[in-house]
Amino acid sequence: MRRAVPLLGALSLLLGCAAHPSPIAAPSASPAPSGIPEHPGCRQAPPPHSPAVLEQDFESADRRYVGGTVHALIPFPTDHVASVLADPNAWRWFVPRVIELEDRGLDGPDRLVELDQGVSVFHGRYTLRVRSESDARLGSHLFRFWVDPRYPHALDDAWGWFLLWPCGPDRTLLAYHVRIDLGPGLARLLFEGRIRIAALVVPQRLAAYIEGTQR
Repeated sequence: MRRAVPLLGALSLLLGCAAHPSPIAAPSASPAPSGIPEHPGCRQAPPPHSPAVLEQDFESADRRYVGGTVHALIPFPTDHVASVLADPNAWRWFVPRVIELEDRGLDGPDRLVELDQGVSVFHGRYTLRVRSESDARLGSHLFRFWVDPRYPHALDDAWGWFLLWPCGPDRTLLAYHVRIDLGPGLARLLFEGRIRIAALVVPQRLAAYIEGTQR
């Protein structure tokens, strides 16, 4: 498995838009009504309709990733947001430009989700591994995803995570991070910028989807 992100390491993203997470201690703020410590970031997080977005590109000798980090406060309980992320069929509605999605079931601790994504003749298929972790003491949930190279994949690589932290009983602090490598060629030349933009609106679409299902 590639790029494992420890849960407490990923939590550092909630304190700032760092390109690389580092471990932090659990917050020492006063307990929320649920008895779970409220993260200090809850007081500073922007609402879902105007999230804090940091575009980040990453290059190495053989890779070029586009993506970034998004922070937002979602006005729904953390366990409910986690239940939506745990449902692969819901991804069809908050991941942009999904043409087809198929839940391939479990493979060990991971769920396999096959997506065909794009528009018109410009679309591609790939399979994500999605792995969830939770910490009952902190009330946090982490969903990591990455392209499984053992299956056909139009993307050279992609990976990221959704990190959820409770802000009291009815709100969730979300940190979302994504990196996408389209590989060399025409797709990168024509679509890299648009794909970055589409990837970074996922938190807004997630919040809108949850709100729509509650009506």
